[in-house]
Amino acid sequence: MHYMSSSHENVIYSPDDQAKMAEMKELIIDAFDETSSLYEIYKKRGWLVRIFTDRILLMDKDATYSTQQAADIIEVPEYNVRNKRKDFMEYLNPLVLESGSKVTYKFNYISVFKMKMIDGLTGEGGDYTLPQLKQLLYNHNRFTPAEKTAVPPGDQFFEALAKIEVIIKDEIEAVRSELYGFVNRKIESLALPDIKALQDANDASERLYKKLKTISDEIISTATSIEEKESFLAKLAELKVDYPEQLPIIDLYQKSLTDSIRLAKEEVKSRDIQQTRSKVLDLFHTAIDGNKSLEERERAQNLIREVISSKPEYREFETLFTQAMISIRDVRQEKREEEIRGIKNRALELYELATDPAKSKGERDNFLKQLQDLSEKNPELSFDVRHYIAAAQLTNKKRSKFLGIF
Repeated sequence: MHYMSSSHENVIYSPDDQAKMAEMKELIIDAFDETSSLYEIYKKRGWLVRIFTDRILLMDKDATYSTQQAADIIEVPEYNVRNKRKDFMEYLNPLVLESGSKVTYKFNYISVFKMKMIDGLTGEGGDYTLPQLKQLLYNHNRFTPAEKTAVPPGDQFFEALAKIEVIIKDEIEAVRSELYGFVNRKIESLALPDIKALQDANDASERLYKKLKTISDEIISTATSIEEKESFLAKLAELKVDYPEQLPIIDLYQKSLTDSIRLAKEEVKSRDIQQTRSKVLDLFHTAIDGNKSLEERERAQNLIREVISSKPEYREFETLFTQAMISIRDVRQEKREEEIRGIKNRALELYELATDPAKSKGERDNFLKQLQDLSEKNPELSFDVRHYIAAAQLTNKKRSKFLGIF
């Protein structure tokens, strides 16, 4: 039997549980992918792991859950579920059971998952307030196919920025609504409407909107660099001075544009890492290519080392560097072993020439001299080479003594 250890709760699941979790994940993806604005936020930001928890995936597709059971699955207090149910009744669409004066709410797996997404975006440290999330759910549908901006095929970077542009444009419309809402509230607050004051307020709102839109267009444009985007964002501080009565609107705008710059930075970083990964892989293949010269392979290895040392995020390539280093080390070792074999073979050849009786004494002395030079040039092999030198000297000495008798 095979088991899987949960990364969330350190629980070991049986194959049946694993199959159940996989089925629930498919059901959720089919229900929410490209149809839910909340799901797309998690997907775009790489946060799906936050909502695909073990407790979520272990839900029963045919079951309904009480408020307490839903809270246990979402891992929040029960009152949290009750409050979210009141605020998002239409979106969550729970089953309502009435018995006399008592009302009971039941949630299926779709409702529980929706509540999980809401909690992650509005809970402690969340990116959205409840009013903002309500506006997103009930007034907008940012991710319909008709709103997707056409981008060059395969260019994930510009596709991501195009999605950001759609989001920011929606924020612009939301802010514009807030601006005109501000004017309407101003009108309602006047006991005796002052036409000039109303006109001034309307003109100020329109001027602010145009300035905010100009800044937004520059920030979401794919033609501006990250540094240029940040410089435009800094101009919002000037608007806060010029339009103090509309600080909440400017703050809302600032938050949205700050998020767009952060996402653009993440996309640029991701693209740079991908390009660097491709470059390092090419260098790695060169470093381990037996058809390349040792010099080419060492140069590729050194370039990989330079990439790794340039930025902390490139540490992931250290394994490739180590493999390349081992491959080149093995080549060096093989090359050195081949050189040693050549030296030993040359030493044997010189020994045989230095002791060849067919050679003259001068020739034998010359070969012996070459044998001695070979020993000096390769001190690590001096023991082996000197063995031949000593043997040659002894052989020649015996031959001279023998010839001296005659």
